[in-house]
Amino acid sequence: MKNTFKYIVALVAFSAAVLSVSAQNLPEGTYLEDNSIAYAKRAIINNDGTYTIDLETFVTGEITQSFEVHPADIVLVLDVSGSMDETITSYTYSAASHTSITAGNGGWYNNSKSTNYFYKYEDQYYAVRIGRGGTSGNRYYFLYFTVNGTRQYINDSGQVVTDEPTNHTANNTDLWNSSVTLYTQSSTSMSKMAALKLAVKAFIDQIAHNDWYEDDTDTKKRSEALGNQISIVKFAGDSYYNYTSPSGVDAATDPNAPITPGNNTYGYYNYNYTQVLRGFTTTSTQTNVDDLKGAIDAIREAGATSADYGMNLALNLINSLDPEERSDSRKTIVFFTDGEPNHQSGFDSSVATAAIKNSKSIKDISYVVPDPEHEGQTKTIHPSVFSVGLFSSSPTSGSNLDNFMNFISSNYPEATAYNNGGTQASSNFFMDASGGSADDLKNIFKAIAHSAGGTGNTDLSGGSSVTVDVVSSSFSVPTGFDEHPENAVEVLVAPCNGVTTIGGKQYLTFGDEKAPTEYGLPAITPSITSANNTVSTTGFDYSANWCGPDPTSTTGYHGYKQIIRFVITVNDDAVGGPNVQTNESESGIYKEGSDEPLLIFNRPTVKLPVQIWLQKQGLRPGDSAVFTLYMSPFKDFDTSDPESNDWSNFTKVVVNYEDMDENGMVKIVGLDPDYFYKLKEDAWAFGYSYQDGGIQYTVGDNVQNPFIFVNVPEDKKYDEAIARNIFNEKTGSNNEGEVEGGK
Repeated sequence: MKNTFKYIVALVAFSAAVLSVSAQNLPEGTYLEDNSIAYAKRAIINNDGTYTIDLETFVTGEITQSFEVHPADIVLVLDVSGSMDETITSYTYSAASHTSITAGNGGWYNNSKSTNYFYKYEDQYYAVRIGRGGTSGNRYYFLYFTVNGTRQYINDSGQVVTDEPTNHTANNTDLWNSSVTLYTQSSTSMSKMAALKLAVKAFIDQIAHNDWYEDDTDTKKRSEALGNQISIVKFAGDSYYNYTSPSGVDAATDPNAPITPGNNTYGYYNYNYTQVLRGFTTTSTQTNVDDLKGAIDAIREAGATSADYGMNLALNLINSLDPEERSDSRKTIVFFTDGEPNHQSGFDSSVATAAIKNSKSIKDISYVVPDPEHEGQTKTIHPSVFSVGLFSSSPTSGSNLDNFMNFISSNYPEATAYNNGGTQASSNFFMDASGGSADDLKNIFKAIAHSAGGTGNTDLSGGSSVTVDVVSSSFSVPTGFDEHPENAVEVLVAPCNGVTTIGGKQYLTFGDEKAPTEYGLPAITPSITSANNTVSTTGFDYSANWCGPDPTSTTGYHGYKQIIRFVITVNDDAVGGPNVQTNESESGIYKEGSDEPLLIFNRPTVKLPVQIWLQKQGLRPGDSAVFTLYMSPFKDFDTSDPESNDWSNFTKVVVNYEDMDENGMVKIVGLDPDYFYKLKEDAWAFGYSYQDGGIQYTVGDNVQNPFIFVNVPEDKKYDEAIARNIFNEKTGSNNEGEVEGGK
């Protein structure tokens, strides 16, 4: 998956009477809120243009195998708008039967030609291409793939080598030796709605399992069900089913909007109402579980994205609970959407603000419950609101959509409008599955189920966890240190030594950063895997090093935080842009041997100059092509209609035959990242002739001009910006605006 997750997936159990923590990237420490694994992650620019990644992790309280759990009251608020019929795609690979891959094509050769095969290297699959080396009259050919901008060559024994194989010199030579295993790629596509249904049904099953069992196994069954219950709300149109708000009452905040379950499902020519599909339903029986899942199966997609109406029904459902009867339960809202809030199209600020106001009303609800850590005392708790996004690309930081998803969640408890978030309290409640697969969405819902439904038995004792940071493809981890990562990765610890109050809130403070052995702790082992662009550490015992006040300690405080620090370099092929993510979504803390993360880190972004590769094939010595490069401000860019943007800023780009590399490529570098760019070929012409099947053809270059390329593909994000204008020898046509790859 290429895009961001921003969530904590583990509830850890604590036996010490300590303050609690939720991670914030603040200089003085980490905001104390809920018992959790805490982290702070930063990307700091250096004078030489590299970036230092600074990652701190710790837990508060002692992690044990015994903990107090509570029943859950959960409202699923699900977007069923028309855009949910769009598809998402995941890929699988299978070994291919050996066949031939030839070095040329009847005397004509396109360097770096794709083969439609993949090579498995370090558990990743890379597209295999044909390369060409040497000089005219002394050519040789080879198979290769690219890892983080560096070519890796495949020799005839199937081994990966760093030098170009030179043994295939004849044109049309077979480059695929039978001892080499290559793979074909197959894709599985499904609609967003199908993916949502799989994820939500898995969520329901997990909550039902949590109702009866204390952990993910079936070995610790409770004597009676915990008491979890789920309600389901769907939202699409700006009307409630069988209800119209009285005159003068804002329907989006109407406290009398009906929460009585209905079975209206969208059908052809029918309106897709916003309504409660199921009221609070216990998950202790299989009959109830099947009924909840059946309601999900019956959903159809159509209509707008009336998030305000959906959150109003969620508020009414929470308010309907008897505070005495359900005083021990924990309230959780899961808000899911794949598009901008509106009653028609685009981002509707009034709809967004109304939805956020309804969410604030939910977050403002308070419950006074016994405090198990302080006998005879009570504490005040509030419902939690998670937001889950499945957009075509991750919302740009600070954009209206990004603010909406954050402000509607518990990341901003004081938010009152799409442009008024108040004080940030967390970064863990907006979970972004944009660009991901159905499994990615399923894992997000499963993570929320763990935190909301009565389990969270997480054992990190004995250094049995792995901290992993997967650097994004725009950057490279330190190279040449795979065998000695201690020379490239600095791993330190710092002791918890106090609590400070800032703005009425408490933060843990820490002492000097030193090597673990200087504090008498076991050494922490770092690892670098260049092929996977990954930095990781093992050996830090989160359980033994829990952080917080400790009356038995001579300093009054207990524990250490782990600090991982390393430098990443910008790759030559980094496309750039205003918000380039520095790490991938798999970055987080894992139980050793597990593929499922306990915690996923945030993804700091940096600003990099934009680079565009312009490929113009068909030129001959002495020929030139002229392009106009237009600019439009990033913040003002309308992704729904790029042609309506301000393209008044422009410059000329001349492509000379002599300036091109062997691929016919010219690189336009150092462009301002605060702009989008459009290339348009100026009018010009020349002709060339070729033979096909004994027939002579003459082609003029201006057949399909003007050639236009915009570095905003359909998924509305910066991409691998390769603009191609290439003659096709078979048809004589131009390939216009092709964009390869993606991030």
